[in-house]
Amino acid sequence: MFLTRSEYDRGVNTFSPEGRLFQVEYAIEAVKLGSTSIGIRTSEGVILAAEKRSTSKLMVNDAVEKISKVDQHVGVTFAGLIADSRTLVERAQIEAQNFWFTYNRKIRVEDVTQSVANLALQFGDDDVKASMSRPFGVAMLFAGCDQEGPKLFHLDPSGTFIDCLAKSIGAASDGAEQNLKEQYHESLTLIEAQKIALAILKQVMEEKLTSTNVEIVVIKPTVDDKGRKTGKFERVTKEQLDTLALPMTDEGIHVVAEGSAVVTIPDQSSNDGQALVRREQRAGDVISPHRAVLTLSKSMFNAGCFSLPYAWKLGGLWVSFVLSFVIAGFNWYGNHILVRSSQHLAQKSERSALDYGHFAKKVCDYSDLAFLRRNSKAVMYIVNVTILFYQLGMCSVAILFISDNMVNLLGHYFPGYSSHALTVIMATISLVFITFTNMFTEMRVVSFFAMVSSVFFVLGAFVVMQFAVRQENQWERLPAATNFTSTIMYIGMAMYSFEGQTMILPVENKLETPDDFLNNFGVLPTTMILCSVFMTAFGFYGYTGFGDKIAPTITTNVPKEGFYSAVNIFLMIQSALGHSIAMYVVFDMFYNGFQRKFRARFPNCPKYAVDKGFRLFWVLVTYLMAVLIPKLEIMIPLVGVSSGTLCALVYPPLFEMITFWEDWKVTKTKNQRFLKIAINVAVIGVGFFAIGAGLYANAIAIGQAFGS
Repeated sequence: MFLTRSEYDRGVNTFSPEGRLFQVEYAIEAVKLGSTSIGIRTSEGVILAAEKRSTSKLMVNDAVEKISKVDQHVGVTFAGLIADSRTLVERAQIEAQNFWFTYNRKIRVEDVTQSVANLALQFGDDDVKASMSRPFGVAMLFAGCDQEGPKLFHLDPSGTFIDCLAKSIGAASDGAEQNLKEQYHESLTLIEAQKIALAILKQVMEEKLTSTNVEIVVIKPTVDDKGRKTGKFERVTKEQLDTLALPMTDEGIHVVAEGSAVVTIPDQSSNDGQALVRREQRAGDVISPHRAVLTLSKSMFNAGCFSLPYAWKLGGLWVSFVLSFVIAGFNWYGNHILVRSSQHLAQKSERSALDYGHFAKKVCDYSDLAFLRRNSKAVMYIVNVTILFYQLGMCSVAILFISDNMVNLLGHYFPGYSSHALTVIMATISLVFITFTNMFTEMRVVSFFAMVSSVFFVLGAFVVMQFAVRQENQWERLPAATNFTSTIMYIGMAMYSFEGQTMILPVENKLETPDDFLNNFGVLPTTMILCSVFMTAFGFYGYTGFGDKIAPTITTNVPKEGFYSAVNIFLMIQSALGHSIAMYVVFDMFYNGFQRKFRARFPNCPKYAVDKGFRLFWVLVTYLMAVLIPKLEIMIPLVGVSSGTLCALVYPPLFEMITFWEDWKVTKTKNQRFLKIAINVAVIGVGFFAIGAGLYANAIAIGQAFGS
């Protein structure tokens, strides 16, 4: 006897001729009547976000709860019939507590979901033992952290559950799901995930989104008192919602960054298909990407570039040509992962930006290794001292470079003075101008100095280059390679040419749009390409123009009279302005801590005096180093090549592995993880090799200098 269509509709265990269970499909349709809920899994934890739909103005919003706590480490949100959801949530809570009392440990998120799925399957007709006579009209998202890390499971009315990275359920699930696919990526932080969820809810909610009609729960990994991995269920407060991205007005999305003003990013259309999460913007003392490129390029273009042609003589023409791009590539990689790790930890710690020292501290603070967490301040001090010596060395050499060139131009006006006395006199004269340029606190002013300095550097380099190009080209007669010792010396000198490693984070921290730093045509790629091409061209044409007669500094090969005397003036001006750019790193890293402690001890001291006195002190330190340390121009590269290479090729890959170690277990396969670790270990090895090469090259130079 055949069943009628209505009997197919009523029978929960009866398939239609097309193989469909209509009651289950009806339950799925009931889910789509519920308010929207979103779950997003990241390497830092899981978030659940839900719309709290109020059916009457007389209802108290706080009485509506769309996200329930199953256990300390598990939460659940739902869409569909509230009565059905309460039954399933209660079942999940009972299962979690029974497991705890039985086994004295937290239940896995998957096991909780499995127990609820088993209950959801227990429906049937009157003659079948079942919990319900129909399917549950509810879909659920279970989120939590257990021994396996962050987890997110989607359970539908059919009793099927799926492990997800991100999922949406409810009335606007289709549109929200599409937006999740566009916005989700493996390196999402919890803060970013919350902003994505809020932005999507803003698009799909009928009411204006406020902190009272949305609900967010964050579940972060933690460790219990027995050292077992578990999670911590935390509700995001209304105040925290306001600081995330609320209120999201019709005029724009307000984003609050620590230490900066509130920025409104225009929301052009709510239905135009554009990215729902607007690009982060900073306000206040910020610079544009173009000025960032100029500032970062100038930090790498210094007097050391004029020694590159001589370095090519040591390495051989074609070996130097190839190695110049290899060295540039390694520096590019180190700088890229440094910024990527810093941005990740800044978002994770809810900071607008991190300098190098505090970045190193955050790496240790968020590490799973107790030893690193206990010694995070010590690591920060080590990094700070490394950078301090590097910057002071560069600044003192800049003063020495200026004074030596002033002696060449003006020395005949001071007859009867020794060479050292003339150096002290000229350094003292230059100190006035250098002190003035170091009294400015804003990156916008420093970037202007960088722009002016770049102009004079380019003019000086152009004068030298045009003279070298007009010489007879000797590339056919020059050796393609030299011996191992000379090549090692070339590597050391070439590594020292990339002097801007320590300016990477200060420039990124002041960039108006941080996303523009690592973009394909962003600040870092543009700067590294410009620097690589320029340094390669300068070394190639300088060496092929003068051949074996190339001097340790190519400016020596250029005539000193007439038009060519302007080269020294151009380079002195760019070095004086470059001093303030290099010292900005020291001020940026140390001033805030110094000011806080100094004013706590001397509260009546004016802030202006503290600021200018701090700057004057470090300028005088570089001046005294320049005039008191013998053979400084030869000895400083010992510090430069070691500290600079540590900051460019050793610290970044090491800190990246510590930062993303747990994330990679979730986001990468085993082979991908091993490959990434192998690459970073190789870069660290290259870094130590470069340090050894630089120390060897400079030790030989120091021995020759003091021997003569």
